[in-house]
Amino acid sequence: MEGLNKGFKFLCLSKDLDLERTLFGGQSFRWIKSELQNELIYSSVLKNFEGHFKIYSLVQRDENILFRRELESLTAATQGFTKKENIKLEDGNDFEAIRMEKSINIKEEPNIEGDKDLNFLKSYFQLNVDINELFNVWSNADLNFRMKSQNFKGIRVLDQHPVENTFSFICSSNNNISRITLMISKMAKKYGKFIGKFNDVEFFSFPEIQDLAKDVVEDELRELGFGYRAKYIFKSAKFLMNNGGEDFLYNIKKLPYFEAKVELLKLTGVGPKVADCILLMSLGKTEAIPIDCHVWQIVTRDYNFKSKSKSLSSATYLEIFEMFYKIFGVYAGWAQNILFCADLRQFKEKKSKRTLSELELDEIETKKNIDDKVPLENSIIKNEEIEDLENIKMEDAKKENDIISYSVKLEKTIDLANENGEVFDLFSKQREYANKFLESRARYLH
Repeated sequence: MEGLNKGFKFLCLSKDLDLERTLFGGQSFRWIKSELQNELIYSSVLKNFEGHFKIYSLVQRDENILFRRELESLTAATQGFTKKENIKLEDGNDFEAIRMEKSINIKEEPNIEGDKDLNFLKSYFQLNVDINELFNVWSNADLNFRMKSQNFKGIRVLDQHPVENTFSFICSSNNNISRITLMISKMAKKYGKFIGKFNDVEFFSFPEIQDLAKDVVEDELRELGFGYRAKYIFKSAKFLMNNGGEDFLYNIKKLPYFEAKVELLKLTGVGPKVADCILLMSLGKTEAIPIDCHVWQIVTRDYNFKSKSKSLSSATYLEIFEMFYKIFGVYAGWAQNILFCADLRQFKEKKSKRTLSELELDEIETKKNIDDKVPLENSIIKNEEIEDLENIKMEDAKKENDIISYSVKLEKTIDLANENGEVFDLFSKQREYANKFLESRARYLH
């Protein structure tokens, strides 16, 4: 155990962060769990405050969580070493490298920027939020939460880089966690840069927007098994490139929740649920509540929620949002995430075993049972739905709830258009509706 301790520093108390359920509960898809010296270690590549991709490793002990930053990619010049030698990297530091099975096994990086790494990881895990106090408040407010959450303390919402988070959740359409993880791994390997190899795992940076906006990307992603999502990724990357790149997403962060959501809905493949995931997990909107059929089942079963609709309609989406918000307040998205994790089979039955080899096997099984296309009956946009939206008189939106209702109707239409991107091209109407909504809301607010 002494060797594993080398280079690790204190991050936080274990009671304040559950690594397993936070990292593998469907928020991020790039963390890898492996074993090193008989201890579990969690590793990933993250883009830090300075815009550099670094490999970070975490260990959860009984009392404390430790971290360290691993040595980044050894230069191509080191690939020829066949015996243990000292090499000098560009930063002037000497490191030992040894070639094993055509790759470099890397050592931990000397802690030359420990404070910056610590501050970055504290921000990534939002350790400034007192999750234990929130648990107490939520448990007092809601009996179901108190019953379900006892074994799920320490689950946090991550504050991820918005570019990675956005494209990851564009891949989540009609998908599961294991398959999303494998897709993101393929995309990073195809379009990202090699960062380094640690504990027999190769790590790559997440692709830059411009790399996903090249004309060949859609066809290449289809060849990698992305299906209709290939078009979503390519079109969204193109849109971002034409609208300020990363700044488009960072500017959204400055907007109020509903306005921010409308802006995100301009991206191809982003519907109400995906938009809420991005808002919650990378744009600081703690009130955002991603709602899908799974969440609908939870509220129907545990909260006796009843809706007139037999499907997850725009009205039902809004009703569930309002129900959660009234119970849990401005951090309702965090509370919903805990209830969601508590209902995941993988956390009910056993700890997640996320290795890439197992994910590849899972994808084979998934392909046997899931057709990689949106079912046509779920994709058709009904004429009456379009007419219903077009007949709304924006000048009549005098009250906040009228604006919210319009927002949800707008989101539903955009979501339907996006889900059937192969057949319909309603994105010009999508922009028209979004602009009308923002103009109306501006008049209302002023």
